Amino acid sequence: MRRLIARNLINSKPPGKTTTEDLWALLSIEPCLAHDTVYTVAMQPSTGYYVTRVKVTEYQEDLANLMFGNFVRNEFKELRRRK
Repeated sequence: MRRLIARNLINSKPPGKTTTEDLWALLSIEPCLAHDTVYTVAMQPSTGYYVTRVKVTEYQEDLANLMFGNFVRNEFKELRRRK
């Protein structure tokens, strides 16, 4: 389900406009948050971009909920409805 919601977010934005920050935010909130994840790495070899994240801060979680909370809740409801 996490993957479907992330793909739907990417597809909802113009091509190339989804950032690693968007994905970090999206995967930092319920129901996309995986509590068993120890750390996350984002890499973009063409630019040399590399970042490792260990823990979501309260600020990041609050920001993620503001940015994507409604989107995630709506997608989750729609995916559950389709089952």
